Amino acid sequence: MFIDLSRCSLKIRHEGIATYPRGSGYGPRLLYNFEFVWMLAGTALWQVEGQEITVPPGTVLLARPGMRDSFCWDDRRSTCHGYIHFDLVGEAPDHTAWPLIRTLPDEDILRPLFRHVGWLLGQKEGTLQAESALHLVLEAFLNGQLVSASEPASDLPPAVRRMLDAISMAITKRASPTLDDLVRISGVSRSSLAVQAKAALGCTPMEVLRLLRLDRAAQLLTRTDLAVHEVANLVGFDDAFHFSRLFRAEFGHAPRDFRQGSLLGQICPEARGMARKIRVLPRF
Repeated sequence: MFIDLSRCSLKIRHEGIATYPRGSGYGPRLLYNFEFVWMLAGTALWQVEGQEITVPPGTVLLARPGMRDSFCWDDRRSTCHGYIHFDLVGEAPDHTAWPLIRTLPDEDILRPLFRHVGWLLGQKEGTLQAESALHLVLEAFLNGQLVSASEPASDLPPAVRRMLDAISMAITKRASPTLDDLVRISGVSRSSLAVQAKAALGCTPMEVLRLLRLDRAAQLLTRTDLAVHEVANLVGFDDAFHFSRLFRAEFGHAPRDFRQGSLLGQICPEARGMARKIRVLPRF
């Protein structure tokens, strides 16, 4: 049976890419809106509606308002997934019987569309287009229309992409690359990397490093039960006070207040400056 969404629209609340240390957990939580989760690396155990569902890479989950769920992340390696929270506005069909999970085929349409939604949200005045694209994602997910044959290419300069990959790997490994390290990996001169990063991302290489560290910290604060000092250490800050000061400067809230406000739906986890514009998937 075809599920018709033509009488409703979407309102995106927040989204991002989250990476978790091996063996960590999240929840239980009560959902106040819809959430897509698509697994990129590692395997999770999703406990929802009295079920335990194993979620490997290449699967997409759809959680719904009123659900209480929790996650146990892979105890063998780091886990990474993308997520988008959204509301349905208008005459939405009854969602109680909607599928919880889909296994994506090769050359599926959903993963490229999720990336496109993320890219649109990083553009000026791109939110309406992103919500239209996510509407297509939801309809395709619900009706099992998952196959595609194309992959979008990155529009970032190769040197900037190499820099972002290096920063992502460094954060995953709790390393602290220097500017010279990033210049060497990028394959261009220091001045060229600075110019290209500023043009593509709006900030310098070291600002990118700081923002991506804080970005991952925000993900861990809102999507794990780790203590604040553990989060600080995992993203490369040895000094928890220094971490808290930088976090407050970027997000406008101390880490503990940010976590509590996010859980209560009072703070949007993705409302944060330049870090929102930097899209990079961790490499493992």
